Amino acid sequence: MLLGYNSQIAVDDTFKFIVATDISTNGHDLDQLYNMAIKSKEIVDNKNMIVTADKGYYSSVEIKKFYVLSRLAVSTIKKYCRKKENSELKIF
Repeated sequence: MLLGYNSQIAVDDTFKFIVATDISTNGHDLDQLYNMAIKSKEIVDNKNMIVTADKGYYSSVEIKKFYVLSRLAVSTIKKYCRKKENSELKIF
């Protein structure tokens, strides 16, 4: 049996400081978006914080947590780079 770890890092966009970290044994990021956003929000104490994440974090369950528990809006933004589709999540 192979055991691996997945680390999460949240960075402040203005100063590029690491504001939150976490480690899980899941091989994906699907259940980490809300967890990392809440940790970051508590640390930076910014009520108008915008969370940006890549498409590896997209999960309807996690997005529903934002709406139900935090009353935050979620928007997806699509970017096109080198003819490959890439998307980004923005949480307001």
